[in-house]
Amino acid sequence: KSDESQQRRMSETNVPLLQQNNNHAVEEVGTVPRRLFETNPQESSNFISKLFFSWVTKLTWFGRHNRLSIEDLQPPLKQLDPKLFHDKLIENWNHYKDQSDNAIFKALAKTYRMEFFKAFLVNFFQVILEISVPFVLKAIIEFMQETKEDRKPLAFGIFLICVYLVIDLASKMLSQQGNFIQGILGAKAYTSIVAITYNKILRLSSATNKSFTQGEIINFIQVDAAKIQFLAWVFPTISRLPILLCFAIAYLIYYLGYSLLGAFGISLVLVVMNFFIAIIGQKIQKIVLARKDERMRFTTELINNIKIIKLNSWTEYFIDKVNKSRVREIAAMIWGVGMNSVNIMLMFTLGPFLILSSFGMYFGTGHTMTLGNGFAVLNVLSSLNMPIRWIPQFIGVFLQFTVSMRRIQKFLSCDEINPEIVEACCREVSEKSIAVDVNFASFTWGGKEDEKVAGKAKSGRPEVKSRKAEESKANTAINEEREPSYEDLDDAGGSTSDSDNDDKKAINVSKSIQISSLELNIQQGEFICVIGGVGSGKSSLISALLGDMIYMNEQTIDEYKDKVMDDKSRHEIIERGKAHRSIVKFGGTVSLVQQIPWIQNKTIRDNILFGLPMHEDRYNRTIHL
Repeated sequence: KSDESQQRRMSETNVPLLQQNNNHAVEEVGTVPRRLFETNPQESSNFISKLFFSWVTKLTWFGRHNRLSIEDLQPPLKQLDPKLFHDKLIENWNHYKDQSDNAIFKALAKTYRMEFFKAFLVNFFQVILEISVPFVLKAIIEFMQETKEDRKPLAFGIFLICVYLVIDLASKMLSQQGNFIQGILGAKAYTSIVAITYNKILRLSSATNKSFTQGEIINFIQVDAAKIQFLAWVFPTISRLPILLCFAIAYLIYYLGYSLLGAFGISLVLVVMNFFIAIIGQKIQKIVLARKDERMRFTTELINNIKIIKLNSWTEYFIDKVNKSRVREIAAMIWGVGMNSVNIMLMFTLGPFLILSSFGMYFGTGHTMTLGNGFAVLNVLSSLNMPIRWIPQFIGVFLQFTVSMRRIQKFLSCDEINPEIVEACCREVSEKSIAVDVNFASFTWGGKEDEKVAGKAKSGRPEVKSRKAEESKANTAINEEREPSYEDLDDAGGSTSDSDNDDKKAINVSKSIQISSLELNIQQGEFICVIGGVGSGKSSLISALLGDMIYMNEQTIDEYKDKVMDDKSRHEIIERGKAHRSIVKFGGTVSLVQQIPWIQNKTIRDNILFGLPMHEDRYNRTIHL
């Protein structure tokens, strides 16, 4: 039925279709059905439709009888465009980043203050309805217990039942609306954090990023950013718990008196235990993230140097190295799961224990209670389960959230490259038929002591260093019959990794300059090859032309030449470099083909198209070339 339905829909339009055959290969066949929705139905839905979510009925009914595809999904709302709230977060982050140590928290709060307010408002009305339930329930039971002589009219009882049903229905609807609003809020906050992190990655280079490895950055996106999604979803719900808690305590003290204090005292002890368990969980979370970063760094090192590892038969050693790192990570995670299990056990024990201890102490002291009051008190005690369960859990989640956001904030505060030093399509040099023009410029990687990443290039000509006096550590490890190390990978591969940065010794600024007094003039139409040995500065030259290195003029070099290239000096040099423009000039546009190809996790066709529309003639010419 699905195939027949699809063929019937395909006959309605003449738009080309990309369909998968039995071998899951993509080929062009037939036509594609038109979109099920031209616009998002939520935009044109009325109040009742939004209240009961009936605007999604068409999609669910269609999905019940047909196989859904990406074309069938409703287009997103315009106000949910990720660019909108990403731009707002960027604006607020730039406003607070130099004013406060909690800049990321203030930026998030200001960006989504209206969404949080809307969610708080829905939860406030819901808690008001919850507070009224015990009173209505008590009135219903008392009406049922009245004698024939004192009983009110039957219509009054029916009225009470209707009031109870309306309150319960309204509470459920507000709960679903609140969950929907908070879910969207969490998705928007998570998306904006991920977007601002990716945006930061594009503004960094090896010269400016000295603190974070590639594995850590991946964890920022996959692990740390996800904390804001859960917190944004649960935080408005938590906000109504203090109101509910205060009402419940006042109500119970009025009906149970001092009998409640003993039960609350014991419950308070359990709550304090939950709090300390949450503190321990925060510390374990830090350890888990640190070990996760370490494992990701090892894995990245292994993948980047897989050729050297295979060449020297080091596979088993480095697999064992990664496995040991993973075992240490899992050990920390087991501790975290164990503490979380204890926390959950205490949370679900508190509610029943509070009910039993409250009634036990009340009746144990010789008191009695009417059936109506008993049901009302039981309802209030049951409503306390959620505050008692969630508040300690929320404290733990909030502490983990603060740890993750501070990690992201530290990353977002890294120095950025100066894109203004490179000017493409420069009319000044283009009119002179010049393709590339650089005059007396010096560049540095920001304090790398060795020459593994960027060799020195003086007077525009890469310096070819002799390798005879410097044998590769990879071969030395084999000759000495010792186990290889990650330092062996660096020298064997002629490259460096993010983990090297932590082990570098501080050097003077003058010795950190990889390209000094570069003068380069390439005419349009010339075909240029840059030749040099490993570490002579070929890659550094390309990076300097692209603006990935830190620019230093003669005045900066003279002022800082005897200073140590530490974080403070590097930051000051980068800030001074932002005042310079158009150091590297191109007479046209610029393209770069990297040594290591970047392949998307998609089909070969998708990698060739790279997001562009499919044009068969152009596609075939591209494959032929």
